[in-house]
Amino acid sequence: MPAKNGTAALPAAFIVASGVEIAVLHLVLPHPALATALTMLSLYGDLLLLGFVAVRWQHPHYLTETALVIRNGHHVVAVVPREDIAAVRVHHDGTTTTPAVEGSTGRIATLAGCNIAITLSAPVSLRLSASPRSPRHRVTEIRFAADNAKTVMDELRPDHDR
Repeated sequence: MPAKNGTAALPAAFIVASGVEIAVLHLVLPHPALATALTMLSLYGDLLLLGFVAVRWQHPHYLTETALVIRNGHHVVAVVPREDIAAVRVHHDGTTTTPAVEGSTGRIATLAGCNIAITLSAPVSLRLSASPRSPRHRVTEIRFAADNAKTVMDELRPDHDR
């Protein structure tokens, strides 16, 4: 269940801005060594941005026979047993563009927000980051982003044949 939509626009804008910055630095700075060092630093930043996008693309949410695994990059945010999924619906939620918990609703959003909401019959534990100090939240609804909402909904329907 890839969620690539909305993950590349901002990093692409930063990479373009970085290219402009590199060109300006080479025109403005009188010291070629300093301009080269700053160029290397900018290129390293661009590489980190591309790595951020690649991690999200290479580690999508996935569905097993028994559970839906929601991820934020390589980190597993929540494991939702299939039998606890009470309802699935399309729900375009652009109120947040980062993972967040509000009340009993967890949002695992991309920059495009969330487009699928699952209602749970039993609360599930959710942790937004891999940090050991990150709090665990008990949620009864999870909203997340997926590129093909119809296919995901068909797979997650409680009455779907497994």
